[in-house]
Amino acid sequence: MEASFVAVQVGSGVNISARSLGAVNVQVIMESLGGGGHQTMAAAQLKHITPEAARARIQTAIDQYRESQKKPLSKNEPESRKKEKQG
Repeated sequence: MEASFVAVQVGSGVNISARSLGAVNVQVIMESLGGGGHQTMAAAQLKHITPEAARARIQTAIDQYRESQKKPLSKNEPESRKKEKQG
């Protein structure tokens, strides 16, 4: 597990707590949801949202973060490494 996210309904909103062992910068993910924190500990509060809608927003933020972390293949990289990255 690279990171964990806990979302709890509080009134008409959802509070999110995120933790990472360091490989995932949860600060960036939580900032995209209007929150903040540090690389390994961050949080956000989403107001006037259902838990289902909050889950969708969290997933979108995670997907966007993961996409932003993809590195383009280098021309000097060995062919075997290029194939490994492509899956």
